[in-house]
Amino acid sequence: MSDDEPRVCVTKSGWVLPDADIEALADEAERGYDVDWLLARRGRREPPIRRRGAPEPT
Repeated sequence: MSDDEPRVCVTKSGWVLPDADIEALADEAERGYDVDWLLARRGRREPPIRRRGAPEPT
């Protein structure tokens, strides 16, 4: 594969990420993230529904 050919990456879940998407993600990472905003969002997700008889986490 030469540098002129577009590369395509496939995620574990099957999403296709072409070079343009990877470049956009890299640009976002280079700009930096608002750590306070990320920490504030921590733990907001609802826990998954447990099945009856499922063992409790330790």
